[in-house]
Amino acid sequence: MNVEVINSGEDIFPIILDKLIYHGVDFSKNLVVFPGKRPSYFLIDRLKKLIKSSFVPPHVVSIDEFVDFCYEKELGIFDEKIDALSGCKIIKDILNGENLYNKKIEDSIFFFPIGIKIFSTLEELLIEGVSEQRLKHQDYWFEIVQQYSNNDESDDFQNLLSRNFSKISDIYIKFYDEIRKKNLSTRSSRYKKIAESDIKLDQYERLIFAGFFALTEWERKIFQKFMDDKRAITIFQGETAKKYALHKVYEPISFDIDKVELYECPDKLSEVFKVSDLIKKELEDKKGKESFLIISPSSDNIIPLINSLTLPMEDYNISLGYPLIRTPIFSFIKHLFDILKTMKENKVYIPDYLKFILHPYTKNIYLKGSAERARVFFHNLEEKLQKENYINY
Repeated sequence: MNVEVINSGEDIFPIILDKLIYHGVDFSKNLVVFPGKRPSYFLIDRLKKLIKSSFVPPHVVSIDEFVDFCYEKELGIFDEKIDALSGCKIIKDILNGENLYNKKIEDSIFFFPIGIKIFSTLEELLIEGVSEQRLKHQDYWFEIVQQYSNNDESDDFQNLLSRNFSKISDIYIKFYDEIRKKNLSTRSSRYKKIAESDIKLDQYERLIFAGFFALTEWERKIFQKFMDDKRAITIFQGETAKKYALHKVYEPISFDIDKVELYECPDKLSEVFKVSDLIKKELEDKKGKESFLIISPSSDNIIPLINSLTLPMEDYNISLGYPLIRTPIFSFIKHLFDILKTMKENKVYIPDYLKFILHPYTKNIYLKGSAERARVFFHNLEEKLQKENYINY
């Protein structure tokens, strides 16, 4: 494997493009692996601007997609990959199993946050290569219930767990045994399987791993598989990234506490306006020659924050996903299917019909070159139906 290090903050995409192998406009013999999904869009966009014509793109995937691809295509294993909710159900069944408790967990709603946390913990332990023997030897005590259960009603359940499952190794062993018996897999179990298997990827002439920083244990073992592969190139942004990824060396991060400023805000909206004011002040003081990293705890603040930034900001990148359920296209499709779901004898349910025709995507369709006519028509139709006291159909 050829390892290359570029400066931290340097544009990585020209380096990747320079390493691609192509035959005419066919780049399909390249496999490019990133830590996440988003860089693939930027790489394909750069390639499109470079080629300026139709082309066969390289296979660009995230590390999770790479593992799934190898698991199914290279190893030929097509079991079901479960999510956290399914994992929570299996954990609940294990805790309710025979010979473990005299009392069953009846309240699934109460157990859900605990089960999700347990599942996350098990997956983290597995992907870091922590063995069952090491868990038992290190005596990892189980404190998840105490963290999530502070009310009196959960005392019996806490005592039940502490009495029968004092160590997380008990659940760890039983959970992955159950996964294997049911012919299922998880994200971490797939990583482990790929790291322990012989992966060829003969269909590719170039393998590029780019943008990685700190790796988990099984990710590191997957990388080591390609150390002697002349097709493979790994590109790190900075020597620190290379050191963290390949050598398991971690250094504490230090910062100047005097430069940290805390602001108290009564609600999320106040936080958004405060951030906007701080950015505006910084840009004015430094004449726009400044870059910012804004970390938001949830995607709820994205749209308000963008709308509050009144200064021109042409170059910004949002890396936090936005819920599909909050987008106009989701509500448009939902209203359409609501009409189909509530139809009776080819008649539509009026409340659902009104929601659909008054959706911005519907009422702004062009009629004779203008959306004005459509809006007037649909609002007149709404007024007429309202006057008839909302007949059902």
